[in-house]
Amino acid sequence: MALKLERNFTKNEIITYYFNTVDFGSNAFGLKTAARTFFNKDPDSLNVQEGAVLVGLQKATTSYNPLKNPDRSRERRNVVLGQMAKYKYLTKNQSDSISALPLVTDFTPENPYSGPASYLKNAVQDYVKKWGEENGYDLYTDGLRIITTIDSRMQRYAEDATDEKMKQLQRTFDNHWRDRNPWTDEDGKEIPAFIDSVARRTERYKSLSRRFLPLYPDSIMYYMKNVKYKMRVFSWNNKRHYDSTEMTPYDSIAYYKHFLQSGMVAMDPRTGYIRAWVGGLDYDYFKYDHVKQGKRQPGSTFKPFVYTTAIDDTLSNLSPCDRIQDKPFRKEYRENGEDKIWEPRNSTGFYSYSNMTLRRAMARSVNSITAQLTDQVGPERVAEYAHRMGIKSRLQAVPSIGLGSSDVSLYELVGAYCTFVNDGESTEPVIVQRIEDRDGNVIETFTSQHKRAISPETAFLMRYMLQGGLQESGVHRKIYGHLIYSRTIMKWVGKQVPPQTTPMAGLWASLIT
Repeated sequence: MALKLERNFTKNEIITYYFNTVDFGSNAFGLKTAARTFFNKDPDSLNVQEGAVLVGLQKATTSYNPLKNPDRSRERRNVVLGQMAKYKYLTKNQSDSISALPLVTDFTPENPYSGPASYLKNAVQDYVKKWGEENGYDLYTDGLRIITTIDSRMQRYAEDATDEKMKQLQRTFDNHWRDRNPWTDEDGKEIPAFIDSVARRTERYKSLSRRFLPLYPDSIMYYMKNVKYKMRVFSWNNKRHYDSTEMTPYDSIAYYKHFLQSGMVAMDPRTGYIRAWVGGLDYDYFKYDHVKQGKRQPGSTFKPFVYTTAIDDTLSNLSPCDRIQDKPFRKEYRENGEDKIWEPRNSTGFYSYSNMTLRRAMARSVNSITAQLTDQVGPERVAEYAHRMGIKSRLQAVPSIGLGSSDVSLYELVGAYCTFVNDGESTEPVIVQRIEDRDGNVIETFTSQHKRAISPETAFLMRYMLQGGLQESGVHRKIYGHLIYSRTIMKWVGKQVPPQTTPMAGLWASLIT
């Protein structure tokens, strides 16, 4: 291999290729990234002593790391300077003068998650890393070019919309709780030791445990509750943070537990391409991804799977026009060897005792009718249909399954809902479109897997059922009125401003169409 390299490349080309890919430590691969990481400069702006530090790192990236071992790094730097004098790249006086200078760094770690779609980047990294392990590629050193399915314009709109709405909701939330803590039980009583349980899962608590256990357990709580640290914390102000705020670890946990969290994902139901992905409020402060990583009880958003089962299953053979009475429901069942009774209540707190069509019952999210339907088709069949349409999480086949009692992710819920739009075919979400090598050659192309989940007729009927949320529900009628108002305004905007002149006008014009 060495002979082949010598025949085809000059010494300068070989060392250029080498320095553009080699590991410099601190998650810095390549000379350009290393220069920015350790000195916050481009390679052509490095002075002699800084370049010597980077060259010296190649002996051992940990032992001569200027951040972890500055004394050894300075000694190694001076060895490199001595070699440069020996081979006439520097004079002896220059080498001695530079060697006497202190080691100065400006650590600026590369943040691959800054900018738009921060949460998606983490998901893409995990996906490509796993693909690379299976196909013999390294995500960090092979110069791969990854083309995602994200539409940058939709991503920007999604992030802006999430910010705008979450600011409003946070104000409402803060006004409601005011001086009270929001971690309460169903009776409105504050959950005892809630912050304690959260604190035990933090890295700071674990670090203090390794330091003080088993001899000084009280010291852990002392440092967690009494010692203040300077920290930057998230805020909805213009800067999106507060600088140099002094808080104890316990104070910071309580502070962050007052924030509402959010996740948003947009998917093309035909191709499965993810077009926008907002995993949370701000990746710098909240690393937890509420699109795919977080799983929560979906509540009423799970009800369409019950109605789909009732309409598509040949044993039930129901239609949107069939009627069921809104009345109390009681179910005795056995779970894990224990006898249980389930009696769900309507969100309104009362029962109308009227015979409602399935369409109106779903539009008004009537719990009693959903419970009766679940009992009629069977919880097992509901779980089967949900899995068939794209839900991957484990679902407990219990009477409450129809009211969303099992945890699922937003990622799989959106994918499953797309089955209705895609004429009954479930579509696997895709976040990477293709991967190319450093020369632009396509290595792999990714497409969504499609499979028949429900009949086209059922998908059509379910779309009709879902429209009932806007057409039959009193609360949703108000939303529908706002939509009509918005459409009127945007039509006026479209007439006044040609769509091609502003991205927002073009987006609204396409939505109206």
